[in-house]
Amino acid sequence: VARGRSIERYRSEPSGPVAVKLMHGGAAASSKSRARFEREVELVASMRHPNIVTVFDGGDLPDGGYFVAMEFIRGVPLVRADAFERDMDDQSRSDSIRMKLEQFASICDAVQYAHLRGIIHRDIKPGNSLIDRDGQPKVLDLGLAKVLGLGDTPDATLTGEFVGTFAYAAPEQVSGGADEIDTRCDIYALGVVLYEMTTGCFPYDISGPMSETLKNITETEPTPPSKVADGLDTEIDAIIASAMAKSADRRYQSVGSLGADIRRYLAGEPVEARRDSSTYLLAKLAKRHRGPIAIGLLLLAGLIGVSIWMSLLYVRATEAEQSAESGMLSAQVEADKAAAVVELFTDIIETLRPERGVGEVGRELTVREMLDSA
Repeated sequence: VARGRSIERYRSEPSGPVAVKLMHGGAAASSKSRARFEREVELVASMRHPNIVTVFDGGDLPDGGYFVAMEFIRGVPLVRADAFERDMDDQSRSDSIRMKLEQFASICDAVQYAHLRGIIHRDIKPGNSLIDRDGQPKVLDLGLAKVLGLGDTPDATLTGEFVGTFAYAAPEQVSGGADEIDTRCDIYALGVVLYEMTTGCFPYDISGPMSETLKNITETEPTPPSKVADGLDTEIDAIIASAMAKSADRRYQSVGSLGADIRRYLAGEPVEARRDSSTYLLAKLAKRHRGPIAIGLLLLAGLIGVSIWMSLLYVRATEAEQSAESGMLSAQVEADKAAAVVELFTDIIETLRPERGVGEVGRELTVREMLDSA
């Protein structure tokens, strides 16, 4: 009943059931919407990525509508944490968080793959990602978004028209400024998804009036995830804060950088979101290389101990040398005194010899006479 035509050159035969999606509005859709749908589906059909749902075919329906046939995924939506996880022990919770982060990194790979081909999703949310039976995520609806290049205008939607889901929309996206929509909108949405995956709740209240929701999206800073759920740390806080920065210039500048930071965290390496903290880098280095650092610290402590011991020996040797030198000096002074006395009496005796005419001839002088003479 349908004629495939627009993506014939990318057609591949499915190995099982397919999922069929119809263009919203059918035959009543505007020519602009139809052209956009056909062009974007054709572009997505050219992509082959393990974490992006494969498009097999597309074409016209008898009623004037348009269809696209894609890979059918037997899985579950990427939704918020289940309630039973609150009763997990620390190890189970840690394993669950790690698994979610690995799945999230794979989603980042898929979105980055699309970005490199000029496609901005603009509607990233848990409902647009499925987890298959192997635990691998599959991203949906990449084609029904904003496509750059191909000689088209930057935005195929009407000026000021909101495209996406409010809860996951970036501040610049809800403001309606079409010229501000770029790949960093998807980065913000991924930050919200990661927040929801790890905490089980949204980063801010979206249940109130539209004006309050808009204010929360554009102004309210989310509560750090580590203060909302157990098993998280300040590194996850920093990664999500960088992805969800209100200013696009302060976010990760590519989805690839976000995914790489997630993998650095999983590997125990320093994350780029906290590169500006020297204390953090040192602590991270110490944690990752604790064995060699412990050995190095023991060697350093040994060297310090040896240095102190050698210093004490040196001080004692110096003191002994100074004491010996002082003793030698005192002995030399006493020797000089004794020599002076001997020299004095020798001179007295020499000057008072009888042959020199001192005293009576033929009689030896007494000591007293010599002293009196001296």
